Amino acid sequence: MPAIQSSSDSLPRLHVLAVCLLILPAVTCRSQAEDQLSEVVQGLTSSSTTQRLSAAAKVPKLGDAAVQAVPALIDALKCERIEILFASSQIPASRRRFADVLIGVGKPAEPHLLKALTHENGLVRVWAAYALFRTDSQKHGTRTIPVLSAAMTDGTEVAADAARALESIGHAASPSIPYLIDQLSHHDRTVRCHAAHALSQIATGDSSQALATALSNDNALTRVGAAFALQQIDSKLTPRTVAEITNALQSESPDVRRQAVWAIGQMGPAAHPLVPKLIDALPNLDPDPRAYYFGGRLGRTGTDPALALAAIGAPAAEALTQALKHKNSRMRVLCAVALQRIDPAQQAHTAPILKVARDDMDEMIRAIAAMSYSAPVSGGTQDMETLIQEMLKSSRFGPPSRATGRLIAKGSEAVEPLMKLFDSGDGLVAGKAARVLARIGEPALPALNKAMQSDRDQLRLFAVRSLAQMRRPPLETLIAALKDASYPVRRAARYALLGLGTPEALDALRASKSEGK
Repeated sequence: MPAIQSSSDSLPRLHVLAVCLLILPAVTCRSQAEDQLSEVVQGLTSSSTTQRLSAAAKVPKLGDAAVQAVPALIDALKCERIEILFASSQIPASRRRFADVLIGVGKPAEPHLLKALTHENGLVRVWAAYALFRTDSQKHGTRTIPVLSAAMTDGTEVAADAARALESIGHAASPSIPYLIDQLSHHDRTVRCHAAHALSQIATGDSSQALATALSNDNALTRVGAAFALQQIDSKLTPRTVAEITNALQSESPDVRRQAVWAIGQMGPAAHPLVPKLIDALPNLDPDPRAYYFGGRLGRTGTDPALALAAIGAPAAEALTQALKHKNSRMRVLCAVALQRIDPAQQAHTAPILKVARDDMDEMIRAIAAMSYSAPVSGGTQDMETLIQEMLKSSRFGPPSRATGRLIAKGSEAVEPLMKLFDSGDGLVAGKAARVLARIGEPALPALNKAMQSDRDQLRLFAVRSLAQMRRPPLETLIAALKDASYPVRRAARYALLGLGTPEALDALRASKSEGK
């Protein structure tokens, strides 16, 4: 039988055990942190878009160790772009998301970002400069804006990204204005469009004089870009702007014509004086069937003339209706596509035109007619629930739902069932309901105004989105929403007023901006 150890002999062992028990959790935590870091870095270097983005989202959770993931994040900025409808390892939006994560790391990332300003890859230089500016604009502004300006003369993709970064920076990027103006005539449309968007956000007051001078440039593409930017800055469509874009619509150059269509589409409702000019030019304008694969959204660089007319909205409806009888088939088809997107209730008039156009000799016209055609809802009655379910089944990849027009026709009867969809918890469902309520218009106002008084942020958000899409939006309600407690509601109201573009709406936006300072 072993001898029993004395208590004095066991004390050292107990002390060692206690120390081990104290150290073990720290060692375990450190091991877990190292594993998490290793997993994130491995994900950031993956060839999979999903894995890279998923890994980037985990970086903020690393805490102090996040700075160790910075080199991998910077390397991820080299990702290549994806072409629509084709596979690729990355997408352009990823670069901005990686940069935003780098901004979140903050000061510890600065040494890595400073080094990346001279990286051999232009995409890395662009987004490293952007992240560095956002980290500390006062400290790094004079260093980063020249990097972004110089990138405007780099390769196509780098120049486009540089314009996007400068646009996000805004007025502080005013030294880049000459570089951006130079690229308004770039051979690549993406660069031209992004440069014009950037100028519309950067130039203001005295700095817009360079744009006014650009209206006299020898290059028609430059003149169109300058006209667009000036309209966005001043919210006015001046006679000079109308003249420049009208001339561009009649140009012998397809590129110049497309750029004019792009400018009109980006102006939205503010471009309503140009509606007759655009309709007259339709026989010589090419549609873009690719845009319809993704729900017929114009996008920042879109040049489809029908979608540009649809972006103008209700102010274009009367002229489009008249053009449905024009002898030129291309004009009839493009106007029919635009009209039914503005008002799905017009499908009874547009469907026959699109049905015939599915056999048109022009391949592009056949394509957009096939993707836009929807047979009119047959006669007879359908209960409300059936119509709503048919409307909800419609995909944004196809033409407007055949049930949408019937719901609009039901007017006030459809309001309450559609309002209930705001409570679905599904943003897509609520968004579809908001669009139909907007088309119903005045009969839906009492219910929407009541929803604006709700203490639920989600209800107010979808109500303001619906009000914003009406042909005659209630200005006072949208202005009041600029002071809503919910940021998404305020943002929706701001975009609605900007799109409305009336002097009252713009005055309210300026007043709201000054109050926020």
